[in-house]
Amino acid sequence: MAALRGVIRPAAAAVRVMPKRFMGAAEPFEPAKAAPANIVKAREVLCAGGTWNGAGGAGPTWLKDGMGDQVVGGIALGAFLWGMTGFFGGLYKMGYGVGKLD
Repeated sequence: MAALRGVIRPAAAAVRVMPKRFMGAAEPFEPAKAAPANIVKAREVLCAGGTWNGAGGAGPTWLKDGMGDQVVGGIALGAFLWGMTGFFGGLYKMGYGVGKLD
């Protein structure tokens, strides 16, 4: 126990002196003074109203091919729903003891 005190006390002291930062994501963005060249290039694009999306802005690229993409999306959605129904059905059966083999 004495060995743990040597570790716990300095750690607790470090935690007490750490500054509290509330809403850190809402702080204003201040760019670095000497940013690398690739960061400066990307900042120019983004600050001019550009986006990282390379293919058509906000529209998803996988819906561009029409009905073929919708069929693939429907199959994927069906597989997802089938899997989740099985999973939650299993949780229900375990929770309520339904379908036990006696």
